[in-house]
Amino acid sequence: LLLFAIFALPAIADRMAPLVPTALDRRIGALVEFKTRAELARSLGEDFECRTGRFQRPGRAALMKMMDRLEAAAGLPLPLNITVVRENKKNAFALPGERIYVFKGLIDLADGPDELAGAIAHEIGHIAHRDGTRSILEAGGLSLMFGMLLGDFVGGGAVVTAAQTVLQNTYSRGVEAAAERLVVLRAPQQRV
Repeated sequence: LLLFAIFALPAIADRMAPLVPTALDRRIGALVEFKTRAELARSLGEDFECRTGRFQRPGRAALMKMMDRLEAAAGLPLPLNITVVRENKKNAFALPGERIYVFKGLIDLADGPDELAGAIAHEIGHIAHRDGTRSILEAGGLSLMFGMLLGDFVGGGAVVTAAQTVLQNTYSRGVEAAAERLVVLRAPQQRV
């Protein structure tokens, strides 16, 4: 079982992730996003999202212009959805279903729009490679396998574990490198 969990399950998830229909990927993303938003609201308060207040409109317009260009370069089948989180962490992450979360701290740290575009393009690379979906398939399969061994035949634990995996995910060096290669290959020749 240990060898199956270490070697076979990741290989199965790698092969299955591209086969997951886009509609199902979006539904999985919506479930993970529900959990993500609940966790952000719990830790940061209900007003965690930077919206379109009077002082935020110019920044939001510039971000959306950047997103339009990145989205066109990525050539994904569905439009991207970006959320800016009112948090000083220097981070961003992608969820299944073309969802990207960027923390205000990363925007503040960026030394200009090109640097921010590079960070967001990296997350788009994770979306293009279906890394979140692959992680969910792997974690869900592992949870289901051990759940069945312990008598959880319904698989309820698998869904919770899979959602938590995406939220706490740290990708392998190979997965991160693949996301970076996509950024370099599809990067527009002009500034963002």
